[in-house]
Amino acid sequence: MFFRMKKSKKNTNFIPHGIINANDRVLVVSDLHIGLTANKKFYNRLIHKIYEQSFIYEHVVLNGDVFETWKYGFIRWSIKSRAKKINLILKNYPELENLLKKNNVHYIAGNHDFSVRWALDLPFKTYESLYIPKFDTHIEHGNNGDPRYSNKRLMRSGGFRNHIMDWLWDNFSGMLSTGMIISKIKFELFMARIVFAATGMNQRYVNYGFNLLDSLNVSRVILGHTHMHEVIERGDGKIYANSGHSLDGIQGIEITKDTVKRVRFKISK
Repeated sequence: MFFRMKKSKKNTNFIPHGIINANDRVLVVSDLHIGLTANKKFYNRLIHKIYEQSFIYEHVVLNGDVFETWKYGFIRWSIKSRAKKINLILKNYPELENLLKKNNVHYIAGNHDFSVRWALDLPFKTYESLYIPKFDTHIEHGNNGDPRYSNKRLMRSGGFRNHIMDWLWDNFSGMLSTGMIISKIKFELFMARIVFAATGMNQRYVNYGFNLLDSLNVSRVILGHTHMHEVIERGDGKIYANSGHSLDGIQGIEITKDTVKRVRFKISK
C-alpha cells in the first residue's frame, strides 16, 4: 500500500547523533514551522535574522520543527508525500537552504518535520540529537518525551479533519493581511500555553528533560517542541532549557561553557 514506509528511499544525509566541537557561544532556536504559506514575507525576514546570527555565534542549532510538513501531504500516512514538501519549501525559501548548508549551522529534525528522513537530494545534514562535549550539553527536539508525539507514533498517525482545516487555511490565507496572520499565530500560541499549563503537559517535558540529564549523565539538556521558553536549574546544578519558538519573533537559548540563558530577537518590519 502507498503508506508503507519500507518502500521509500531514505535521506542519506540523516545522522541519528552528532557532535559539535564548540568553544564559544552557541545559539539554539527551534519551532520555526516554515511551510507552504501565503505569509512568505514574514518567513523570509525570520530566516534572514537567523542567518545574520550565524555570523555572530560560533554555532547555531535549529532544534526541530524548522519545516512544517505535518499539515501538507493530504493523507498523513504518506511519508513520501510529506517528505517532498521539504524540497518545495526549500525552493520557496532559497536563503533557508543557504542557512542550512553553512558549516556552523546544525539542523535537528522535530515531529512536524520528521519526514525529512525520507527527503531526497538534500545538500545538508540532519540529526536526531547533538552533543557539545566542552559544554556537556545534549540537544534534541523533545517530542519523544510523550509517546503520542514520538517519531514512531507519528509515522502511523492520521487526522483527516485536521487536513481539511489546514487545507482551507493554506489555500485561503492569502486573502488575509500579514497582520491578521500574525494575530492568528499569537492567538494559537496563547491557547497552547493555556492548554500546557492546565493539563500539566509542560511538566511532562520538563520531567523528560530531567530524566535525560540523569540517563545521559550530562550537565545540560536543551529541548524545543513545547514553545515554552524557559531555563530551569535543578538543585544539583544541572540545567534543563527550552528554546521556545520562532513564530512571531525569535526566541532561543544561548549557551557557553559557563552560562545558559534565554535570548530574544525582534524581526524588522
